[in-house]
Amino acid sequence: MEPPDLKKILFVEQNQDGTIGGSYYCLLYIIQLIDKTKFKPLVMFYQENSLSEDFKKSGAEVLLYKKPRGKDLFSKFKKYRPLYLGLKLIEKSYNIINKHIIPTVRFTAILKREKIDIIHLNNSVIFGFEWIIAAKILGKPCLTFQRGYHDRLSMFNKFFGNRFDGIYCVSDVIRKNLLDNGIDSRRCFTLYDGIDPEKLVKKIQRSPLLVRNEFQLNSSDLVIGMIGNFVPWKGQDILVRAVGLLANKYPNIRCLLIGSIGTEMKYQGYLNEIQEIIKEGNLQNNIIITGYRTDIADLLNAVDIQVHSPTSPDPFPHVILEGMTLGKAIVASNIGGAVESLEDGKSGVLVPPSNPEILADKISLLISNADLRRTMGQNAKKRVQEKFHIKYNIENIQNIYDKFTIKN
Repeated sequence: MEPPDLKKILFVEQNQDGTIGGSYYCLLYIIQLIDKTKFKPLVMFYQENSLSEDFKKSGAEVLLYKKPRGKDLFSKFKKYRPLYLGLKLIEKSYNIINKHIIPTVRFTAILKREKIDIIHLNNSVIFGFEWIIAAKILGKPCLTFQRGYHDRLSMFNKFFGNRFDGIYCVSDVIRKNLLDNGIDSRRCFTLYDGIDPEKLVKKIQRSPLLVRNEFQLNSSDLVIGMIGNFVPWKGQDILVRAVGLLANKYPNIRCLLIGSIGTEMKYQGYLNEIQEIIKEGNLQNNIIITGYRTDIADLLNAVDIQVHSPTSPDPFPHVILEGMTLGKAIVASNIGGAVESLEDGKSGVLVPPSNPEILADKISLLISNADLRRTMGQNAKKRVQEKFHIKYNIENIQNIYDKFTIKN
């Protein structure tokens, strides 16, 4: 029997695009390390995913709710304009009921049935207003992580964003972005994601040599690694172009592009674009697309240089913390959370986004200077231990939960 004062926290991962990204892993860290003598974690997903078993093994009760998505019901009537406009009103009403009203009712019932004390969403203020309504109905606090950057928030998003009881931004740049968009500073805080260095190191199961053998790489090859889902703003195409600029100077340069590819057409289109760049540059021997991998620690441990080249602000990339933990020399775009995790010239190298030429120059600098790579890697490893260790993150999160459970 559960202790009567055990507080039940429902975490909600709202991703629906078929990919598994950093938000899943950051949430998994929390589930693994949260004090289960005080809190009982439940996790809800909107889609089946390969990490569900890991969440269960870590002590979470896993719920699955396949949240409906909007439907295009009447596109075949577009040529009949007056009729189509009328049908679009019907379609809009249907989608409001199916996407929002029914889920709100079901979420309220779930919170009541499971006797949830705190709802904590895992993604952004622009998602999950149904949970806010359900929480308000039952008088429960609703919190969210803010893991995304938004050029502009709609009035709708501002209204519901300011109804969260707490918004925890993964970097200062993300917090400033929300404040600039009209979110109340009194409910908006910075809470860096953390990493468990010891646990990551324990995940290494194979030597760098064995990993390189898998991809038919030689020990003398200069291997660059990039980890990230294949979406246009992640900038895999920028790195591929940079490798193209370096291939003649460094014939033994190799690049692993590691990450899942969404099932939606836009993601497949981006993959096709990258493959076309590879073909045009005759880079088939230099670029390796691995697809989704679960052995990230093994692969990252086998590379010489890690690159993170988003073209838009990446809020606080967890893959950079992983590379820092493993002592890698890292080159990253100087936008988003990377400017807070890395110290330019000391624990990493920051470059302007969307600039393959400058990226190539900085990669070349690191290729030609093994001592610099080693020093930067050591500085990065030390910085993770001092500033981004998971113990600080978990301690802060539990203090937040204590505050809200006492208040309620």
